[in-house]
Amino acid sequence: MRAEAILIQRQTRPRHARNAFFALITFVAWLVWGVLWLPMITLVAWSAGLRNGYIELVVREHGKGWHDLVSILFIAAVCAVITLLWSGYNRLRYGSLTRRRTPTAVTREAMARSLKVRTTTAGELRSQRRVVLQFLQDDSVTHGVDSR
Repeated sequence: MRAEAILIQRQTRPRHARNAFFALITFVAWLVWGVLWLPMITLVAWSAGLRNGYIELVVREHGKGWHDLVSILFIAAVCAVITLLWSGYNRLRYGSLTRRRTPTAVTREAMARSLKVRTTTAGELRSQRRVVLQFLQDDSVTHGVDSR
């Protein structure tokens, strides 16, 4: 691979249809990946005794009917309330924090010191749209202007 090929470039915005297509492909790939793991998950669950619990609680009839349904709904409501309280606490605590700080501009002198070049050269490099830097083995930097 050539050194010129390793560039940070701003890509053009992809189209929405293309994004949706790739999202669908990604979803299908993860779905297939999950299906491939199902036999191993079943084996681990059986070895942990979850199969017996499933048979006792779901397959066999115990005559509780509505009581079981109300219990499950109550537990789900408690879990939802706990989740809402926790997320509200996190929002109060962290909601006003800025996640990203604005980058500070690097001075021409600091850039020249970092690249070990003259200040005028650093100014020329800053004014160019594209610059190719090559980092050599002796920690020196060579530079050139990309003509594209």
